[in-house]
Amino acid sequence: MDKNKKQKIIIAVITLLVLILVGVYSYKSYGENLSNTPTSLIRQCPDSWIQNDMPTIINPGDVQLTDEQRQSFIIDGEKKDITKYDIEWVKSQCSVELVHLY
Repeated sequence: MDKNKKQKIIIAVITLLVLILVGVYSYKSYGENLSNTPTSLIRQCPDSWIQNDMPTIINPGDVQLTDEQRQSFIIDGEKKDITKYDIEWVKSQCSVELVHLY
């Protein structure tokens, strides 16, 4: 094999290895964060934490909401779904208490 062909093979192998490493790194930094693990959940202190305890009419066949489904965060004046937030982190790091609204 001539020297020029060996160099092309070495460059191709190095390029392939770099692409594999970039793919693995991208998956670790982006792909794993697609699930609702504590690292992918938002860690932000809300202005308020509310639970809507207003009585509701449940029609036959309707599913009653759980307490968590009735809860929301208020952040910068906007109501936010708490399932996107790290609740345990909020409880330990933020000085906000759940307020029941009737």
